[in-house]
Amino acid sequence: MGKKNPPPPDYTPLANASKEAAQIMTGLGREQLDFAREQYEAANPILQEVAGLQIDAQRQQMDQAADYYNYQQETFRPLERSIVADAQNFNTAAYRDQLASQAAADVGLAFGRTRDMNQRAMASMGVNPNSGRFAGVNNASAIAQAANRAGIMSNTRNQAEQLGYARQLDAAGLGRSLSGASLAAYGGATSAGS
Repeated sequence: MGKKNPPPPDYTPLANASKEAAQIMTGLGREQLDFAREQYEAANPILQEVAGLQIDAQRQQMDQAADYYNYQQETFRPLERSIVADAQNFNTAAYRDQLASQAAADVGLAFGRTRDMNQRAMASMGVNPNSGRFAGVNNASAIAQAANRAGIMSNTRNQAEQLGYARQLDAAGLGRSLSGASLAAYGGATSAGS
């Protein structure tokens, strides 16, 4: 029962193949590393230029964003406040009454001029100021003036109310897009930096 053990396997060919594969892979790795270095050296000036341009673009867009923001804060914010205040003041009953009174005064002035002109014309034709005809023309003029005065005051109030409402809408819409320009510039700056 004394069998002899077989000789151990010879791994030399496998070890040699592994060694040769490692040498091939080392050579291939060196070639790839050399190729990558060549590519980097060739592309580096372009990459540096591109990175510089991106940084410049980012700075410019950040400057634009800050400029938009400052312009909005310094110019449009006070203007918006003024427009809003004007719109709010315009759209009040007191202001509408003031405009109606001005319109009534304009009507009165126009009728006064017309009445004076009519009186001069009638006097030049020899019509007696105490006559019924003279009084009738004056009464007709006074009635027309009163009707026109009432109509113009009502129309002025209505127009002022509509205009006040329109001004409020304009004031509300004015500032809505201003912050978007600043945000867009900041977004562009972020993209340029990326």
